[in-house]
Amino acid sequence: MRYPYEPGQVFRTLQAYVKDPRPALVGIGAYLLSRSQKAFREQRYGKKPWPSRAVPNMMGVVRYLREKGPIPPTRYLDPTPALVDTGQLKMSLAMRVTAKNQVQVGSVLPYASLMNFGGQSTQEVTPLVKSRLANLLSRQPWASYYSALSWITNPNVSQVSVKVPARPFVGMDDDAKKNIINIVSQAGLGNYTVTYL
Repeated sequence: MRYPYEPGQVFRTLQAYVKDPRPALVGIGAYLLSRSQKAFREQRYGKKPWPSRAVPNMMGVVRYLREKGPIPPTRYLDPTPALVDTGQLKMSLAMRVTAKNQVQVGSVLPYASLMNFGGQSTQEVTPLVKSRLANLLSRQPWASYYSALSWITNPNVSQVSVKVPARPFVGMDDDAKKNIINIVSQAGLGNYTVTYL
């Protein structure tokens, strides 16, 4: 006796993914994006904690004095949280499917790569920065907070530079690979590519 074949929901889902892997790629992108956003909350990516920021945060103080005002916020005196000064980096994180078998996750901000991978960062020290810093150093309680930066007021200083430690918020680790393989195998997909902006 013969019975007619009735494809079940699982088969129909796999068949749809083979024709259009976009839903699975959106799932991969959403998963990686959520991991990246979680990194900012937990100050770690996966199992690797981020290094604390320097106190006082020299680069933040110099940028603030140059661009915003005469008294930097007290957050520049705290070692954590790192990478959340304005919140722009975290808010800029996005994912997009760029091809039939490719998803990108990351940020288009010009400094995102430096913050993720680490490297050298330089800030211009303008006369305004020096004037505002000298004013801070002449008053309490700011003088005690920012005394470590007094050298910046030297007439010969025109820029400051630091080595920024890597604080990964996008990338692959063993957990991400396992979860992506799981998403791909559940969707019945073959080749796929994940890249970072």
